[in-house]
Amino acid sequence: MLPTRLKICLLLLLPLVAMSAWGLSLIWSYEAHLPAPVNTSQFASSVALNGNLGLVGSSPQTAVLYQAPPPNTPLPPHLWLKVQQFVPQSGATGLFGRAVALDVDRLAIGAPYGDPQLVNNGYVDLYERSGSSWSFVQKVVPTSFDTPPPLHPELFFGDLMVLKGDTLIVGSQHFYDTAGRVFVFERNGGLFNQTQQLKPPIDVRETAFGGAIALSGDTLAIGRGGRGGAGSGPNGMDEPLVAGEVHVYVRSNGLWVVQQVLTAPDSEVSNEFGRALDLHGNRLVVRSKTAVYLFVRSGGVWTSPWQHAVTGSPTAGVVLRPSGVKTTEDDLFVGNPNKSLGPGLESAGHVLRFTGAPSGPGFVAHGSLQDPSPTSNARFGQSLSASGDRLLVGAPSTVVAETRARVFRAQMPRRVSP
Repeated sequence: MLPTRLKICLLLLLPLVAMSAWGLSLIWSYEAHLPAPVNTSQFASSVALNGNLGLVGSSPQTAVLYQAPPPNTPLPPHLWLKVQQFVPQSGATGLFGRAVALDVDRLAIGAPYGDPQLVNNGYVDLYERSGSSWSFVQKVVPTSFDTPPPLHPELFFGDLMVLKGDTLIVGSQHFYDTAGRVFVFERNGGLFNQTQQLKPPIDVRETAFGGAIALSGDTLAIGRGGRGGAGSGPNGMDEPLVAGEVHVYVRSNGLWVVQQVLTAPDSEVSNEFGRALDLHGNRLVVRSKTAVYLFVRSGGVWTSPWQHAVTGSPTAGVVLRPSGVKTTEDDLFVGNPNKSLGPGLESAGHVLRFTGAPSGPGFVAHGSLQDPSPTSNARFGQSLSASGDRLLVGAPSTVVAETRARVFRAQMPRRVSP
C-alpha cells in the first residue's frame, strides 16, 4: 500500500505526465472581465498579473487592483473583485499608471510625466500590502546620473519597470538627449535605493534604450528599439542609424554587467527589434515590427534557433509562459492590437498563441485569443501579463466606453495530433 501523501502527489502529477507523454495542449478560455472605473480613458494601457491579483493601469490618472473571487462566491459570472484604486499622492496626474508592476506583497505605479517640481521628470509610487489593503511606502526617483542633466530635464522616468523581490528596474527610454537609461534599485532597510544606472555603449539620442525590460533571476534583458538618423540629434544634427538591439546583463557581485548584445538575424534599422520582450531562465523572446524571435542561452552564449513572422505594433505585449515541465509545453503569446476581425471591427485586435514545438526549441502557431465581445479600435492585445495558469490582456481603446481588461485561464489538456 502506498502512503496517503505519496498517493496525493502522484494524482497531482498525472495530468502533467499525460500532457508530456501524449502531446497534449492546454485550452485557454475566457475567465473574467475587469471593469474599468467610470470615465477612465486608456484603461489597461499597462497590466500586471501575480497569482489571483491583477493590476491595471490607466495612463492619465489611475491604477486599479483586482482579485479573483474565492470559489463558490455568489457574484455575477466572469467578474473579478475590485480591491483598491490608486491615484497620485501629489495630486498631479503626470501619466500616472503608464506602467505598473506587481509582486507578491508590493506593487509599483509609474508616472513618467509626473514630478510637479520638474518638467517631465517622472517618478514611481511603491505600495505594500498591509492586511487586506495596500499602503503607500515610497516615491522612487533617480538620485544619481552618469551625466548630470539640466535643472529642468526631460527624463520620463517610470515609463516602464519590473519589480521582483527586492529588485526594482525602471526604464527611461526618452531620457534627456540620450539613447535612454535604465535605473536599478535594491531594497535595503525597508526602502528602495538606487544602486546602478545602465546605458548602451553607443549613446545615440532617442533610440529607446529601456523601452522593454525583463528580469529573470540574475539575468536582465533591456530592449533598444533603435532608429536615429538625419536630424535626430540635438539642434537638428544628424545621428547614426541604429538597428534594434537587446542588451543582456547578468548580476555579478551585486552589479549588472553585459553578457551579450543581441540583434535580429534579419535586422533592419526600421524593424524596431527589441521594443517588446520577455525572459524566463535561458529562454528569451523578442518582437519587432515583422517577426517574433526566440533566443536560447547555452554555455553563456545566446543564439536564435527560431523566428516567426508577425504584424502589428512592435510595442504590443509578448509573453513567454513556461510550463515548468518541458520547453515543448511552453506557451508564447504575442499581441496584435491592430488586427481587423472583419467589417466594423477594425483594430479590434487579438492575441496570437504559440505552443512549444514537439521537437526542437521553437514554437508552432496554435490559433489566437479574442475578446468575447470585440469592438472596433479596442486594440485588444496591446498589453499582456501572465502568471501561473492565467493571462491578463489589455485593450486600451481610445473610446472611453470600450476600454477593458480580460482574464483568460488554462484548462485541462486535450489530445492533439503528434
